[in-house]
Amino acid sequence: MALRQALDELVDTLEKKGASIRMYLKPGLSQPYIHSTLATIGIRPPKELLELYEWRNGVIDEISTPVHLFGEHQFISLEYAVEEYKEMIKNYHSHSLDMNQCFPFSSFQGDLCAIYCEDATISALVHPVINIYHGIALLYESIERMAETATAWFASGIYDVEPVDEVKQVAIRQKINSRVPYNPISL
Repeated sequence: MALRQALDELVDTLEKKGASIRMYLKPGLSQPYIHSTLATIGIRPPKELLELYEWRNGVIDEISTPVHLFGEHQFISLEYAVEEYKEMIKNYHSHSLDMNQCFPFSSFQGDLCAIYCEDATISALVHPVINIYHGIALLYESIERMAETATAWFASGIYDVEPVDEVKQVAIRQKINSRVPYNPISL
């Protein structure tokens, strides 16, 4: 499945469940704008990151939008993501990962999901999604797999009841991201 198709399916799944996300999504950006914005911080965006921000530029208001697109994580605008990136660089360090190449595109109260922008592999994955919060861990194979995972979570009703069934949540994530170790590896 292509990234845009996975993202559209995620939005459709949320809308079918009565979670109006579409009206909160900002229009997409042009590739030249994305490139020039990310060049200011030294990021060369991989294809998936370009496709994500061409599709949409996050949500209108990262704080008050009632539905989180990626499960617990909200899809943040490119401009907000650049600010989050700058804070992340100040506060996080890794011995095995170049943090300057981690670009956050979704967040929740300081918990970031970032795509690794360098072409080097991490656990045999190119451009995986890294979770940055009280540590740094490999979480999803790609942004596309992250969208597919969130779609499966919402479709299964995992967020329909509190508390969230974390065992079911992890099982779904592992099934869709089978190349990521069951317990996310620390980087």
